[in-house]
Amino acid sequence: DLKIIAGGSQWESGHGGSQLMVKQDSSISGGAALNGKTVGINVLRGVSQMVTSAWIDKHGGDSTKVQFVEMPFAAMQPALETGRVAAAQISQPWATGALSTCRSLGPPNDAIASRFLLSAYVATGSWVAAHKDVIRRFQSALSSCAHWIDTQPGASVGAIADLTKQDPAVVSRSVRSIFSEGLTPAVVQPILDAAAKYGVLEAIFPAADIMAQA
Repeated sequence: DLKIIAGGSQWESGHGGSQLMVKQDSSISGGAALNGKTVGINVLRGVSQMVTSAWIDKHGGDSTKVQFVEMPFAAMQPALETGRVAAAQISQPWATGALSTCRSLGPPNDAIASRFLLSAYVATGSWVAAHKDVIRRFQSALSSCAHWIDTQPGASVGAIADLTKQDPAVVSRSVRSIFSEGLTPAVVQPILDAAAKYGVLEAIFPAADIMAQA
């Protein structure tokens, strides 16, 4: 009984962000070359696996023939360098740092849609029904925060560097996430459709069915 009460980060094509990466000297250039290979993702059966599977299938490969392994983003560059994985879906700011020894095959998120929600805040339907005012204030606060970080990315460099244990110089060069300043079914539906296609959800359903009405 979950309802989405506010959006988190979202994908915007052309903005950059997460990349499907291989070693710089790798011969891999498309999805077919990943058949039978091991690919690193941060969460099995999560968004990372869905978008990577979609990219492989869209670029001539067969995602059912790929071995996915779960690992932290920080461990992906070393895994690529040592050959433990053939490719990895790396988020920012680690993707920028990995460019010293790795290269990008492209942003796998584009294989889902040009714009869609990557993360969200949720609550139970019963809690939503009893806390309409709290939800409205929460949504307003998050929208203001999202606008601040979307329009002033440099202001968050120190906080992100502390949280991710990254060099602030790397963080300042990295592509920053875009955060949702408003929530509509149109940005939620693509990831639900992908989840149904790749067996994470049992069936497709309208995004509006799981969005809270405050």
